[in-house]
Amino acid sequence: MALSKMSTQDANAVKLFATEAFFDTIYPSFFGFCVERGIVAQTDKFLGTENKGDEISVPYVPTLSQIGVGSDAILEGNEERLDLGNFKMLIDEYRAAVRVPTDRNINQIRSHTNFKAAAETQLPLLHTVRLEASMFNQLAGVNSTTITVDGVVFSGTNRSFVQGLNSISAPTNNRIIRAGTATNDESLGTSDTFTLSLIDEALVAAEAANPYLTPLKDEEYDLFISPKQFRDLKLDNTSNIRWKEISLNQIAGGGISDGYLEKATVIPVGRSAVGKYANVNIYVAKRVANGEHSSTQAAIPTVSRAVLCGRNAAMFGSKYPLKGNKKGATPYQMADQFNDYGSTLGVEAYMIYGLKKVQFENEDFGSVVISTYAG
Repeated sequence: MALSKMSTQDANAVKLFATEAFFDTIYPSFFGFCVERGIVAQTDKFLGTENKGDEISVPYVPTLSQIGVGSDAILEGNEERLDLGNFKMLIDEYRAAVRVPTDRNINQIRSHTNFKAAAETQLPLLHTVRLEASMFNQLAGVNSTTITVDGVVFSGTNRSFVQGLNSISAPTNNRIIRAGTATNDESLGTSDTFTLSLIDEALVAAEAANPYLTPLKDEEYDLFISPKQFRDLKLDNTSNIRWKEISLNQIAGGGISDGYLEKATVIPVGRSAVGKYANVNIYVAKRVANGEHSSTQAAIPTVSRAVLCGRNAAMFGSKYPLKGNKKGATPYQMADQFNDYGSTLGVEAYMIYGLKKVQFENEDFGSVVISTYAG
């Protein structure tokens, strides 16, 4: 049996297309935006083929809490012990593929659609969805028994595909606030909707416990809310501070007339930036995580978990750099394989990576969750 081989030129073409797909499709998502903003940081511990292993442990030194002594006291015997902590994360592999007819197959001959080109367009979109959902599920600490993303239901071990291929840590007590008086997601009622005052509460939570959230550039934070939370924000008629009232006053005064409180400092390409309040840029993201029942872990689709983010809220790991030469390797890779004597072609897209929310000193390091009813 003779073995058919792809030429070097064909292999390079696949690599080039994978690189272009990463920068043209995956990186412009909210995931890439968060990398650029410093919300997601890439660790260099996995970079390069010489670095082996699929798990890293990032050590940290907790903040000192001793009272200290004065001039009349003895310091010896009153020293504070340094209890080193660590943050662990994994990298793993996520693969997806499509089998299509080749040019010599009658199914391709019958159609004006180029099946291979269609596969090369759809596969990076699929990875984009998984990666963006992973980021929001990690930041929101969602580990419900099922997770629905764009109509696809993930359950069991498959949930890892939309959880960054890492374990999920629930929001720490100081890093989650809920509308109204609810103490868990299932208690949120129809009146517990998103308001501007919840942003003020989230800013308090950002500095309520050590380590405090580190702001982004220009002392800003970025807030990601669901489309339904944005709807509720605009319809709010009962809060002391209301989006609608501020916007109407601005219009009457000849100020900003397009519904903003202030315009967001940075607007992602092709994404919705709805404004800025209290130095918090507000973005609408359709893959913001749903709520989770506190005892059954069932998903609650009528609850949205918005996330206020500062610097280094999550960590990304891969053998390949996120920011690099557009002619070089990226975390997104592709491969082709002929089947049935060249009649069909398998087009694979895969990523070896990990994404996880950062926690130091038993606190979420860079994010605050705002959980509201969003039915």
